[in-house]
Amino acid sequence: MMQYQYCNHLRTISESKINLHKDEIVSKCPACGGKDKNVPRCEKCALEFKIIDRYVQANIPVDFWERDMLKFEGDAKLLRLYKQISDDFLTYYRSGKSTMLVGQHGVGKTFYACSVLKLASLKGYGSLYTTLGDAVNVLVYGNSETKFQARKELMMVSFLVLDEFDSRFIGNENAADLFGRILESIIRIRLQNCMPTILISNDKDPTKALGTNLGASIASLINGYVKKIPVIGPDFRSKDK
Repeated sequence: MMQYQYCNHLRTISESKINLHKDEIVSKCPACGGKDKNVPRCEKCALEFKIIDRYVQANIPVDFWERDMLKFEGDAKLLRLYKQISDDFLTYYRSGKSTMLVGQHGVGKTFYACSVLKLASLKGYGSLYTTLGDAVNVLVYGNSETKFQARKELMMVSFLVLDEFDSRFIGNENAADLFGRILESIIRIRLQNCMPTILISNDKDPTKALGTNLGASIASLINGYVKKIPVIGPDFRSKDK
């Protein structure tokens, strides 16, 4: 049973994309092809539907659903870390270790983080991928119930990936103060309760953009509880393009 409020407003995956993937699964299946595409008729398709539903619940971007981290050709330390986690996932969860991936665009930071979330979601753990901008927008512009649900989930979901934790999304002092106040309480509660959290940034020190006091407070939390991992390598997005 979930111990947090599930906030639909933190989910950003198109319903049409979900249906498209499910349709393709059924249409390629000899046992289910040509039948009602919304109702899988074999155990294999039913299992694949369930996997997609869990990825959607975790808000894992569609681009990473079918990618295999074991085939990752980027920074070797990410692959080693992923193998360690997948070999003994329960120990990883019990340890409550949090990490901050820092590196240039396209080096595999989000790929790695979403691969960990895929493991967590398939093992039945509450998981959530979101960006700093999306989280703050929901927490600022949502109604009171939405704000409550979003904050509760961000604090209490078993595994959280917070992407785009970058200064480029903090355009002025007012935004910095707002982002900082929202982040400080959520990050503090997660880290002090040993809830695995993966922060992803292109900045070596994104907390500097949050102002002197709040920036120092969040930096202190990160330095005390979070292992920073520099990620190097080519921009795979440019390569794939």
